[in-house]
Amino acid sequence: MYITRLEVESHCGLAKTSSLIDRPLIIPYAYPLSIDRNYVFCFTEKDALNPVHSDVLNDFISYKIVNSGNYTVIDGVKRSHRIISSISSNGGVPLFPIVITEGAESVGFLTYSADDFERIILGISKKNVIVNQKTKKISIDEVVQEIKGNIVSSFPVNLSKTEADIIQKAFANGFYSWPRKCSLEKLSSTFGLSKPTVSYHLRNGERKLIEYVLGNSES
Repeated sequence: MYITRLEVESHCGLAKTSSLIDRPLIIPYAYPLSIDRNYVFCFTEKDALNPVHSDVLNDFISYKIVNSGNYTVIDGVKRSHRIISSISSNGGVPLFPIVITEGAESVGFLTYSADDFERIILGISKKNVIVNQKTKKISIDEVVQEIKGNIVSSFPVNLSKTEADIIQKAFANGFYSWPRKCSLEKLSSTFGLSKPTVSYHLRNGERKLIEYVLGNSES
């Protein structure tokens, strides 16, 4: 079995939307209804789609936008540029989620043979420009781990810039090592902030990261 990761140049409505809102769009599920139409379910952070005008999504035949919890969902039928259909119709297994960013789609799929792989790449290349391509042989156990990792890494963690900067610096300097190599006082001095302020940003950022991994278990 082989796994392939592609970065495909994209100018579709979802890629334009990602550019407009400056956030990725995550597609946990899509299905080819025909060679040129896909059903697509995707989401991004809540309220991020507020500035999006319907003209940007003009390749959608029908869609609805729904705010639910912490996310905003786009659910609809759109014109295909034949990535999913090329995978599905040539013996491949599409991997989700697909991640849409400005001008690009990150797509993965599994194949059982080199012939299947070549047919899929040929089909995708007819209507798309493949910017980057990586393929490797893989076991079923590794497939499961790849899928888990892809799902987790695709979800945005809503850290503030200060939280992200302090946590990154703390991690890089051994604040989380045992024994601890960097003190709260040193972090405070580095950022020019009081120790209570640094502690607040650390704990708030850590809480968000824990919720991201384990889910919100607060009662």
